[in-house]
Amino acid sequence: MPGWWNGRHSALKMLCPKGVPVRLRPRVPNIYEICMNDELIKKASEKFLTRLEKHKDDPWNLAVHIREAEKWAGKVLEKYPEADKDVVMLSVWLHDIGHYPIQEIDHAVILEQIAREFFSIEKVNKELADKVLHCVRSHRNRDVTPATFEAKLFAMIDSVSHFTYIPYIEMAQQGRALDALSKLERDYRDVAPFPEVLKEIKPLYLALKNLLIELQKFDFEVWKIK
Repeated sequence: MPGWWNGRHSALKMLCPKGVPVRLRPRVPNIYEICMNDELIKKASEKFLTRLEKHKDDPWNLAVHIREAEKWAGKVLEKYPEADKDVVMLSVWLHDIGHYPIQEIDHAVILEQIAREFFSIEKVNKELADKVLHCVRSHRNRDVTPATFEAKLFAMIDSVSHFTYIPYIEMAQQGRALDALSKLERDYRDVAPFPEVLKEIKPLYLALKNLLIELQKFDFEVWKIK
C-alpha cells in the first residue's frame, strides 16, 4: 500500500459526525496499489482535505461522502476492470472539491476550474487531465452528460454512494422528503446503465423509497432541537 495512506487526515477526523472514528486508510487498498499515478492521487486527496478543513463546517457531509465514494469506486472497479482506475480515483477526490465555500453557481462548474488549475500546476498530461475533467464536470448528469465509459461509471459511483450513507434521511429530517425522493430517483437513474450494480442496489432503493414515502407524513422540522 502506498505509504502516504498511513498519514493522518485531520480534516476527516475533525469533521466526522458525533465523534465516530474515521477510517484513515482506504477501504480498497488493492485499487491504489495498481494505480499508475498514486502520487498524483495523493496530492488530489490532500487538496480536497485541505479545502474541507479550512471551511471548518461540512453542511454537505462531504467527509462521509468521500469515504463512501472511495469504497464504491473500489468495489465497482473490481466489477469493471477495463475502466481507467487512475481516472476514476482522481475523480473521487476532485468531484466535490468545489462545494465550499458555498456559492450560487453549480459546484460542478467551480470544481472543474479548480481541477484544471491543479492539473496545470502538477503538469499532468492533457489526455489524463481531460478524462478526469470530463468525469468531474459531468458527474451530476445534468447540464453536461457523461460521454466516456469512465464518466458514466463515475456518475454511477457518486450516485450509488448516496445509498449507503443515506443523505436522503437527512433531507427528510429537514422537511424535504419530496426533494429526497427526487434525488433518490435521479441517483437510481445513474445506476441503471450498469445492470450488475443495479441488481445489487435495487432492494435498498425500494426500502429507501418506501421509507421516504412514509416520512412525508411527518414534519421533522418541528422536532429539531433548538
